Amino acid sequence: RILAGPAGRRAFEQLWSECVALAGGEACEEVIVAFGRTVQVERAAGSIMRADFDELCGTGRGTPDFYALTRRFDTILVGAVPQLGVKREEAARRLIALVDVAYDEHVRLVLGTEACTTPGDIFQPLLDGAGAAAGHAP
Repeated sequence: RILAGPAGRRAFEQLWSECVALAGGEACEEVIVAFGRTVQVERAAGSIMRADFDELCGTGRGTPDFYALTRRFDTILVGAVPQLGVKREEAARRLIALVDVAYDEHVRLVLGTEACTTPGDIFQPLLDGAGAAAGHAP
């Protein structure tokens, strides 16, 4: 699910507030990935976690990290999702990997973006950049 635009931002914050209230509070958690590696989750509420886009997709995280998170949490909220252009291609790939893993593992994924007004806006700059690089008009 994608909550887009200013109204989406408010809905995203409201959803997180309700999750925290139902779980009885918010905590920090360490999730074991493999070979002694861990992922630090700064905001967890029961079986739900929240992170900003740059925390999950703007770093060196990858598919094994996402599988570890989906084994621990049944709902993942990702806030502050930007529009993704060619300069953020690696982050876009990580977001796609996260979506794929969440789908495979039957985990609810909620994306919050104030930068976009529709779900398609997230990847549009990347698609426009790829078209321009291939010699096609955006």
